[in-house]
Amino acid sequence: MSELIDTFFNLKVMLQYLPKVLEGMAITVLLALAVVSSGLVLGLALGVLRSLRIRPVNALIVLFADVFRAVPPLVILIVLYFALPTVGPRLSGFASAW
Repeated sequence: MSELIDTFFNLKVMLQYLPKVLEGMAITVLLALAVVSSGLVLGLALGVLRSLRIRPVNALIVLFADVFRAVPPLVILIVLYFALPTVGPRLSGFASAW
């Protein structure tokens, strides 16, 4: 039992990595705020554009929404982070996840 506690609840190791864990939590909160705010702005803009009832624009908006609903988010992240740099722009991890 003491080996289990020493392996998984080692306070020395926890304190050593606590700053990195807190940094990761801050980045996660910042990324969540960025995704939610940009999603709200984009969704509102697309909704307003769709309400104008211009057929080609409506078709593009529906296509955009259907593609992003159908493709798993992990696939989008992998394409943005690993495949996109082979054809041009390199994105940071934060920008790829946003």
